[in-house]
Amino acid sequence: MNKPKNLYLKITFLLLAIVILISAMHANAAGLVPCVDAPCTPCDIWPLAKNIVWFALFDLAIPVLTVALLVGGVMILISAGNQSLREKGKALIWNGIIGILIAFSAYLIISTIIATLAEGRFTAGWKSIESCPEVGKSVNNNNNNNNNNNNLCKSGCPAGQTCSNGTCVVNNNNNNGRSNLTDAEAQAKLAAGVTRNANCPQTCLDGMQQSTIDEINSLKQQCPTCTVQITGGTEPGHTAGHLNGSKVDISGKTTALNNYITNPANGYIRINPPSFGSAQYRAPSGYIYTRENPGTSNDHWDIGR
Repeated sequence: MNKPKNLYLKITFLLLAIVILISAMHANAAGLVPCVDAPCTPCDIWPLAKNIVWFALFDLAIPVLTVALLVGGVMILISAGNQSLREKGKALIWNGIIGILIAFSAYLIISTIIATLAEGRFTAGWKSIESCPEVGKSVNNNNNNNNNNNNLCKSGCPAGQTCSNGTCVVNNNNNNGRSNLTDAEAQAKLAAGVTRNANCPQTCLDGMQQSTIDEINSLKQQCPTCTVQITGGTEPGHTAGHLNGSKVDISGKTTALNNYITNPANGYIRINPPSFGSAQYRAPSGYIYTRENPGTSNDHWDIGR
């Protein structure tokens, strides 16, 4: 009985090693580091942390659970009246199930903490990280350059600026020295074939940055057969990136567009593992394309830096 048991243990460890090796190769191919093909910034530490959590859960814990269930089932099948071996098989299965439940609970807690720190507000762990503060800009610049603005905001902002979240910001509707576009200007600058699903107030372009318009136009020029339709702009209800005109949503319901963005040959690089949740691709321009709500009526690509 000892020889079959030793052989069984060797086969178990071999299967476990193969599963972990395949998982590691898969993670390496997908890329845990989100900035392999572009300069890294402090902002990239948040996707990196979340990628590691996803790798540990889906690429390691679940394969180990599969092996545990398989081995436990085999032990029960070959027990042949050996009550001790049968109980060990049952214990292995139950321990595997309990272990994966603990792993998922830990994932929800850790991932929620990471996403919340990245977004600067409570964000559930299963949601993708849309944006995060770059240390050199949101911390240092705010400390060094915006302290005066914070004080001014309490008593009033300089001409051409308005108070937003305690900070004086450029008024997008100001015509003197502004860099953001009006709704009409942004509409006029859209390339031929670029449309939007509705006019303001449903889908607004007022306050859109020129660079954001340029990115949409560039996409259409690179893929003339793609349907590029704006479905979200600067209208209320979006994140800060949308409201300041640095982000835009385009419909994700067209196969040609989706195939173009997800094809590495076009220079769009996947920057998170498939298990991350929302698919994210870095365009040659550096813009991040995030697929949100795929397969639903609100299926779209969130485009921003």
